[in-house]
Amino acid sequence: MTKYFEVTHRDGSARLGKLRFPTPLPTPAICDDFLYNSGSLWATEKEIPSSPSIDKLLILPHRGFPSGTEPILEDAFFVEPPDIDSPTAAVISPKTASDLHTDAYILSTTSHSLGPPNKFCNDIIQTKISIPPDSALYLPGIATPQNLSFFVYLGIDLFDTTRAVLSGLQGTYLLPTGDYPLENLDELPCHCPSCSVSIDKFTNEDCATHNINTLKNELSLVTQYVRSNRIRDYLEGQVRHNTWLTAAFRYLDSNSHYLEQRTPVARTEGFIATTEDSLNRIEITRFQERILTRYKNRFTHPLVLVPCSAKKPYSKSKSHRFFHQSIRFRGHKVSISSPLGIIPQELELTYPAQHYDTVVTGNWSSDEINRISKLLSQYIESNSYPNIIAHVPPGGYRDIVELATKNSSIPIEYTVVAHPLSPESLQNLDNALSLVPHYSRRERMLYQAQAIADYQFGNGAGDLLFTDCTLKGKYFARRIFDTDQIATLLPEYGLFSLTLHGANKLKNSKFNIPTVTIDNFVPQGSVLAPGVVSAPETIRSGDEVLVQGPLAFAVGRAIMSGPEMQQSSRGVAIDIRHVQKL
Repeated sequence: MTKYFEVTHRDGSARLGKLRFPTPLPTPAICDDFLYNSGSLWATEKEIPSSPSIDKLLILPHRGFPSGTEPILEDAFFVEPPDIDSPTAAVISPKTASDLHTDAYILSTTSHSLGPPNKFCNDIIQTKISIPPDSALYLPGIATPQNLSFFVYLGIDLFDTTRAVLSGLQGTYLLPTGDYPLENLDELPCHCPSCSVSIDKFTNEDCATHNINTLKNELSLVTQYVRSNRIRDYLEGQVRHNTWLTAAFRYLDSNSHYLEQRTPVARTEGFIATTEDSLNRIEITRFQERILTRYKNRFTHPLVLVPCSAKKPYSKSKSHRFFHQSIRFRGHKVSISSPLGIIPQELELTYPAQHYDTVVTGNWSSDEINRISKLLSQYIESNSYPNIIAHVPPGGYRDIVELATKNSSIPIEYTVVAHPLSPESLQNLDNALSLVPHYSRRERMLYQAQAIADYQFGNGAGDLLFTDCTLKGKYFARRIFDTDQIATLLPEYGLFSLTLHGANKLKNSKFNIPTVTIDNFVPQGSVLAPGVVSAPETIRSGDEVLVQGPLAFAVGRAIMSGPEMQQSSRGVAIDIRHVQKL
């Protein structure tokens, strides 16, 4: 059980927390000043202080193992930490990592070298999934201003100034963009106090002090990015200064279960997608996967393919208002976008369709064209349309449509002449739909509600929740009723919040909405992690969840993932919206 560390905020796998000293210490942190090291047992026995301080992190007596040590040796010499009522840290390797009932864990295998990027990432992941999720992880000896943001992104909480000091004393000047030998600098590119002298008077000791200052400044900046849920945005640019970081970052993306489990299904903050690596963001790949596996088209009208817009949601943009004047509810509009791929009109509000921003140049990379044409091809194969109207400009958009439909037997018509908003193009779009009847406002509202429910809970959930129902309210904040209110569409996420009536409709259905089992109490406002008896592994932060206990049935929104709910000893697991006493 973790007593002296608490996670207070999560941004994917990155998090903010606090060491619960008499004066709480926020993390991520540089921990040089609040460590007490009992020492290594390799040379001699070590004594634990009889009255350990509660304002320092006590490193328990240990035997550290270098990377590559045989498991039989690690098992033979591993030190089981004693149970002490003060903030403690245990020294571990990825092979010996487990719940040792300490507040922090120190990884011994990376203190001298990062090693191959894939092995490093695997070691961190193995360690993180083996120790309690509400414990701190300390990576000694390797933090620099350049690599710090990646380590925080991985979920590491504690660092030291060892590498910064040694680099400085050896004449290496550290910046977030890289490491620079002092002899190669003509002037000092920094204005911290230690850099206030001329370069000819700048000593290696000054360089060490500068490196510490820069490391602390970078930590403050990275902390702010995590707090604002934008660490990935920053990191996509930062890793490009270093080949090892780029390789590790891409390896982590290619083995994405660790990140996926920790990435919320929705949040209010947006993100930017400006690099090829953005295409591998969990928010994007999850959206694409759900479009192909959960969404189904309910309209009988033609498929109308249009380009996306910079303004979100698309329907509020100038270009899409012109498209609407020509379509007039006679076709099913699906927008083509990079990085998301394809966005049916019913899901324009749904995270992340209205939450991303990207570079708009009109130029598409071959990777973007191939990825999105494959998505569109799969979408067309899995949905039924009488014909396709492609209102897309020449270039990347048209290349995508042509690649996606080259093996399709569905008739297709291209309507753009030069530009999608030219009068001739818009008239062609109108003419292509001239014989198609309009669909009703109720069809549009109902199909949107059903599509969002499918996306959120599983294919077919929309039909179960919303069949003989009444829809009230505006497009952005819709409430849905039958005999009682079923759900409310949340405009900030484009997802539903269920009432107890709606939750009961899904309870015990084939959609298997995640149900968290709690202990013998009636939740008031929230469920804390210690009150969770069991939770499905499939729960992600932001999911709608049912809560079942001996005394109560409730519905709310997950704050933690399922594994974190079960393994944490503190923190809010679920925000409760409605509760029924049993």
